[in-house]
Parts: sequence; structure tokens; C-alpha cells
Amino acid sequence: MKKSLPVFLLTTLLVVYNFQSDNNVYGRSILHKKGNSSAPAVANKIPVINTLDHNSMGNTVPTLHADLYLLNPDSSVKVADGAVAQYNNSYCACVDYMDAPKFTNLNENFALLRDGHLLSIERRPIINVRDTLFFNLTQTTIRSYQFQFTTTTLSQSGLLGFLKDSYTGDSTLVDLDGFTIYNFSVTNDVASQNPSRFMMVFEPAPQGGIVPVTYSSIKAWQQDNDIALEWKVENQLNIKSYTIERSIDGLAFNSIATLSANNSSSDVYDWVDVNAISGQSFYRVRSAGTNGTIQYSQVVKVSNGAAGAHISVYPNPVKDGIIGLQITNMPKGTYQLRMLNSFGQSVATQLINHSGGSVTQTISLNKSLPKGLYELEIIQPSSSRLTYKIQYQ
Repeated sequence: MKKSLPVFLLTTLLVVYNFQSDNNVYGRSILHKKGNSSAPAVANKIPVINTLDHNSMGNTVPTLHADLYLLNPDSSVKVADGAVAQYNNSYCACVDYMDAPKFTNLNENFALLRDGHLLSIERRPIINVRDTLFFNLTQTTIRSYQFQFTTTTLSQSGLLGFLKDSYTGDSTLVDLDGFTIYNFSVTNDVASQNPSRFMMVFEPAPQGGIVPVTYSSIKAWQQDNDIALEWKVENQLNIKSYTIERSIDGLAFNSIATLSANNSSSDVYDWVDVNAISGQSFYRVRSAGTNGTIQYSQVVKVSNGAAGAHISVYPNPVKDGIIGLQITNMPKGTYQLRMLNSFGQSVATQLINHSGGSVTQTISLNKSLPKGLYELEIIQPSSSRLTYKIQYQ
């Protein structure tokens, strides 16, 4: 959401571009002096108010929002900074008055870098086969962070986008008409603090098939003293292997096993962690493509050991249309799930055939579902009901 600030006209014209999220404002000023004074700007012209562009029909032009968040140990996030790239053939590939310069923050600084200029908004021509966005991240601290990429009408037939992390070597597929999350850490290692660690690369899909594998489901449950995992995939093309990763806090993950991918277009994989951690732990699956592309499943949470019977819902607020259910020590039977809107109307239903004990289950919602407050109703085998308030973002 943009927030417009007053424009003061004295000898200096101050133009402010802001982002606002979670009650935190970030973004910086663009100064343009009147008269013959030299302007500390990228070009010799700056529009009075530099906001996100729309075409003549009122529709948003192809846009990438790149937002940086502080990732806390409890998995909550707090916005730190952000940048925007927009694409239209009326824009120049150079840096000019249509781009918005980036001024420094007191803490983390996240910007786009082009021809030596730091930008909060970069406007470029429509992507023609290939393009690269160069990110610049400075003034970080030793902690965990999260990128959230939100794209609008950026997808093209045969075009793929990847976030490249030069420190870890990861190449993560980015949804070009949706929402993508990437967690990372800055450590004592100087290389992890490199300002040019990240870039977004757009390139044509390789010959031989479209790359993205789809994780249709992933679940984990307690099996005696072990933890069993199962995940289902579709569009399994050019995938070399799957690596199971485990975490005790949901932030820092370690690889614990690798399975070779089958050659079928869809399949179901299962694996048992015979060295499971006592108490709560988190699991995810990382796919590796034959061309080095990395993609992650949703994170699932599971408890191992004695615990009271309960069902918990996470995350809340819900993003990207995925709800996680942690079913702990619940009896065997069929559980009926209903998502109700503010009028009490059912907008989504699902049945879970639970074999007893503890398991993590994911629920996929329609991404076109309007944002707002919903109620998740769970009818247990005993016919008793559990209700949860869900904020869908």
C-alpha cells in the first residue's frame, strides 16, 4: 500500500515514495532542486510524484514487488525494506527520470542496482527472452531474513524466473504471477554479507520440458519413535533428486537424507526418520533439477513423544493459499473440514482420514479466494466441533 506525503515547494522540491506494511513505513526521498542547481538525482528530470505506474485502461503493468523481512525465531516476520520493478515497452533499459532513486535507511537497506545507481523503483522494457535484476542488500546483522516476492502479470509463455543466491548456490524458481518466499541467514561469514549476494534472473525454459515440479501434498506423522514423511509431486520433469531437510526451530534446516527422483511425471515418495528428534521438529523437501534448479516444498511441523491431544493451525495469517494442520495424538477416524466466510457460507471443504496419532496435513485453498477473516470448522469422528479464526492474506 502506498502512502503519499506532502510535497513542500520552497527552493527544494521533496518527493517521497513510500511502502507501508505491518504498520512499518520504508522507502526513501528523492530530492530535486529548482532553478540551475544540480540535482542529486539519477537524471535531470524527476516527476513530482513517482508512484507505481498503471496503463491507460487502469490495469497494473507487469510488476515485481521484492520485500525484505526480519525473520524471528517464532517464524513471525517484520518488514524491513523493499523495492519494485515494473515492465512496459514505454520504459527505457537505462536509468532515467522514470526510475526512483533509493536513499539510505538507518538499518537494513535493500535496493535494485543498475549502472551504479541504487533504485527503489526500476522501470524497464518488457522482458525479451532474458533479463536480470541486480539486488543490493547492506547494513544487515547476524540473523535470519525472509524475501517475499509478489508478481503481477509478469508471466510469459516459456519464461522462467529464478532467485540466485551466490552464497549458498541456490537457484530458486519464482512464481511469475503469484507469491514466492525465500528464507536466508546472514552469519559471521563475510561472504554471507556480500551486498550483491542476490539477483533475479529471467530466462527461457530449457528444451525438453518445463522445469517446475508441483508438490501437491506433504505430510509428516509420528510412527512409534520415528517420524514418517510422505510427499506427492506432479510435473516431475528434469528432476534429479529430493533432499529431506529437518529443523528444530523452523528457520535453520539441515539435510538428513537424499532420494533419487523417479522418471514418471507424478509420484508419491515416503521416507522414515529413524533418528527423529524428541519434541517438536520441522521438515521440508528440496528438489534439485538436472540443470541445478532448486525448489522447496511447504514446511510441515510434527511432534514426537508424549503430548496432549490437540489440533493446531499454522500459519495464521495464511499466505499463498496453504493452511497447515498439526494433528497431535488424536483418535483414528474421519475429520471433516469446512472453511466459512463472514456470512457463514462454506467456501472450501475437505475430508481427512486420520489413522490415529500425530500427523501434519496441508490444505490448499483457492488463491482467488477474497482476502479477509474466515472460520475453519473441524468436525471430529465423535461429532464434536473445533473452530479456528483464520486471517487469509
